[in-house]
Formats: sequence, structure tokens, C-alpha cells
Amino acid sequence: SDLVVPHTGYCELVCAMSRDVQAQIGLQALRHADPWMSMSKRARLEEEIAAGRSVVVVTGEGSVRRAVSIVALRLFNSVGSLLARIGKISDAGCEPDCELPGTKQETGETVGDSLERLVASKLKLANRIEWNDIRKSRSESANLNAHSIEAEVTEMKSRALGICTRYLRKTCSATLKEGEAIDAPSVSYRSAGDSVAPRFTFKFPDLLQRSVWAVPRAHDFDQGTWECYAWLSPEEFDFLTQSSDGAAMLTHWLSSLVLPSTIATPAASDAQSDVIRF
Repeated sequence: SDLVVPHTGYCELVCAMSRDVQAQIGLQALRHADPWMSMSKRARLEEEIAAGRSVVVVTGEGSVRRAVSIVALRLFNSVGSLLARIGKISDAGCEPDCELPGTKQETGETVGDSLERLVASKLKLANRIEWNDIRKSRSESANLNAHSIEAEVTEMKSRALGICTRYLRKTCSATLKEGEAIDAPSVSYRSAGDSVAPRFTFKFPDLLQRSVWAVPRAHDFDQGTWECYAWLSPEEFDFLTQSSDGAAMLTHWLSSLVLPSTIATPAASDAQSDVIRF
């Protein structure tokens, strides 16, 4: 047709449609996906489409593209360290991925709605943090000052699903209140003789003795997997996320962790909650 919306592509238009329409378009688009995509990945993507956490379209060039809106939390403690998810660990091994805590923005949610859900149900930090430029009135649904949101758009292949994905990430900042602490099972370390530390660990010598907390994943496709969290200085966070040495050190760090027996398995938790108990 001759309908044109300036500075807006087909993917953005679909993101503005209702969940039912998005689901119909997404399921049709999946018919054009890589025929070699595994059944587990296809089922996971179908679940995301139905839940409104992902939008999937076929581009004008005929390729399949996924779009995900993410709300992330940059949480500082009293000494200026950042709370970071350093990766996932399971009996099958580790998956290093240092990033800020976040949640997918669901259809119909504002940034404030997603942030409130992240803090209240996923991070369990609703009354333990102080927002930066955020009104805390529930009736205002955690309205955000425009200057308190950092927006970034990236496009890459999803490691979990193997499909080209456009990520719209919106990051908000907050501070853990004085005297508050993380309340979650801590992870122990293997003995030093079990592995050889990378040659560059001298850059941050205490990193491999840092307290780490493990939280069970509740999704059906992630049973037996736990997310690991730790406080990092801004310099440590940049090192682990922006350098090849940092990626190698992150892998070594995760592989040195041993899950304590006190952590409940995901199967024993509410499969619908995806709760992170801090």
C-alpha cells in the first residue's frame, strides 16, 4: 500500500499492534524460520510470542527477525558497586554473560510497569531501593523522568534462540538503601587446585573470592539452571563485558563455582513466577 509512517519500519509497526495481532504475525513468520531450528528453540520462541515478550516478523528481504524490548536496572550499593548478573550455571556447565538485571517488556506495558514488575516480583527489592528521578507512587506506576532513562538499540543473533534479534534496551538507575543486603543462597568456590587461574587475574585479584548469589530459573526450558549475581565495581563490569580477557576470566569465574545443596531446584518453585529471591 501507499501507507508510510516516517522513521518507522515494519517491525516497529508490529510492535505497536495488539498482542493477538502480534501473535498471528509472529506464528506466521515462524514458518519462514530456519528449518534446522531445534524443536526446543522453536517451542521457546512460540511461547515468547504467545506471552507477548517477543515480536517476530518477516522483513521485506524475506528474513525472519525478532524484536525484544528490555527494561534493565542499574542498581548501585552504598560503595558505588553495581549489581550484575554474571551468567548462568547448571549441571551441563556454565554460560557466562555479564549484564545488568533486566526483564522483557510485555505487550501493553509502559517502562514504569515493566520496572515495577522487575523490582517487585523478580528482584524482590520493592522497598529496599531508592530510585533516581523516579516517582515512587504506585498510582503513577513508577513514572519516569525522561532524563532518567537511557535507551539503546542493538541488533545481533540471539545466542539462546539463534535468530537475528533487535534489542531495544531501556536502563533505569537506583541505589540500594543503606543497611539493606541481598538475601539469597550464596555460592561456594571449588578448591584452588581444581583449575588454573588465567594469567590476568592480577588485574582484579579479589574477584574470584567475591560473594556470589545463585537464583533458580523457573522457566520450563531452563530447569536445572541458576542465575548468578555479584556486586562489581564499574571498572570490573566494563572489563568483564568489553574485553576478550574479561570474557575468559568470566568463564573461569563461573566454572569455579559450586552450587550449595540448600538451593531449591526450579521444579520445586512456581513455574509461572520466574522469581529471583534477593
